[in-house]
Amino acid sequence: RSHRRPHHLPLATSCAPVVDMEHAEEANLMILKHFQSWDADGGGTIDREELAEVMFKVTPSLEEGDIDLLLNEIDTTGNGEIDFTEFVDWVTNRNARKTVGEDGWIQDFNFDQDVRPLFDVFDKDKDGIISKDEFEECCQILGNSLHLNPATGRDYLVHDWSCPGMDKEQVDFGEFAKWQKEIFRRSGLPNCRLPKFIQELSVALGKIFDIESRVKNDHPADQFHQALEESIKKVADATRKLYTERFDKIQQEVAAEEGAQVTGWFAAPVISDMHRLARKCAKDQGIRLNDYKPELKDPDVAAAQAPRRSSSKGPPGRRASSKDRAVMRRPTAGLRRHSSLRQDVQEAVGQVLLCIPDFPSGERAVKAPWLAKIMRHAIGETGMEEEIVIYRRHPFTCQWDLLENGPEQFEKALEVLPLALRIFAVLKAQALFGNALSWSGVQSALAAAERMSLLEEDGIDKYREHMQKLAIEHIRSIMTEEEIEEKEESSVE
Repeated sequence: RSHRRPHHLPLATSCAPVVDMEHAEEANLMILKHFQSWDADGGGTIDREELAEVMFKVTPSLEEGDIDLLLNEIDTTGNGEIDFTEFVDWVTNRNARKTVGEDGWIQDFNFDQDVRPLFDVFDKDKDGIISKDEFEECCQILGNSLHLNPATGRDYLVHDWSCPGMDKEQVDFGEFAKWQKEIFRRSGLPNCRLPKFIQELSVALGKIFDIESRVKNDHPADQFHQALEESIKKVADATRKLYTERFDKIQQEVAAEEGAQVTGWFAAPVISDMHRLARKCAKDQGIRLNDYKPELKDPDVAAAQAPRRSSSKGPPGRRASSKDRAVMRRPTAGLRRHSSLRQDVQEAVGQVLLCIPDFPSGERAVKAPWLAKIMRHAIGETGMEEEIVIYRRHPFTCQWDLLENGPEQFEKALEVLPLALRIFAVLKAQALFGNALSWSGVQSALAAAERMSLLEEDGIDKYREHMQKLAIEHIRSIMTEEEIEEKEESSVE
């Protein structure tokens, strides 16, 4: 998936403020991992069949109605499929009765039960009620712990612990659970992680109260200094894990600040989206395409199952050795799976030059729509002329629509992306958002980047040399010297 930075492309330095997104990103990646494991065909959504497969593995005696109930609960748009946004909303829904466990399987979830240990530690005198003094003391400890153990950058928490905001003189468990549920509604932590981190916070808070009690009973304070310091740090760590905002919301807030730049994206188009784009363009132009069946696997999966294939041609640049040239002649695995799709795109679309998230007009990251810049030929006054059109993919339905004033909106969206992401987007467009690209395809993408003034000739040469080095290292990691020699001899013959 395209949410990660490509390791071989050094990203441009962002002038955005330093932000501590470690906990938010970790939570989001965990959710993404589970989503991808449920999305068996890699199509970018979870359909009823895929959901049923997961559910039957957990409960073989499951009835069909149970599948529909869970699908209807998660699929808030009602289109019969679960996209990533809906999946995130479900696994962070504190009212849900089912959730995804640490192991990726469905498990029961009870928020009130999970938050009970935190109520018990807030209830310092154990009378079943949290007084205003108890409430404010606990919140002050959380706030002071964060202050004494600052993050590497700015915190983005869903609650300001320096301002408890309790108007009542006391609260019972029901009111406390309701208050916590409302706070956690804005947190990006998946439900399966709540019990562990709430327990960590509760134990650390309890340790602080225990130390306080011992000191009041005339125990020397010095002997508890290290234990107190460790407990305060644990409180700060657990608080950040529990109450950090959702990753996409943090990205949205950061990017809204002056000088902020985008450093990544989520929920990028996949191969099935390129099929939808081809069909939409064909329909708009009155072109009939051959029927297709969705691909069972993403090209990267196919490539992983055929690791002994490598790229088709050694890249220009520095001169490669004979062994290097020999092992770089074969076609890349998984590319043949694109042949029918590429034919459909060429017939109906023309050429997809670039496909980028439309951050300026929508929410960042997960909920951002995507824009595809297409060059096609149309009959004009002087004959066949090149035409640039922009299609927009809806963030929820994943349907493509021709965008009026598209080029202007596209340029605004492009300005937000740093250079490295623009180049990465060119490569992904050339691969039709698959995860395999032949060297000739890379060359075409680099040429397109040069035409769009994204790269100069020197930059292209550096990229070619770097990619050649990576390709050789990869091939040598999957082939023995004897195999390389054999391929060299066969290529000479």
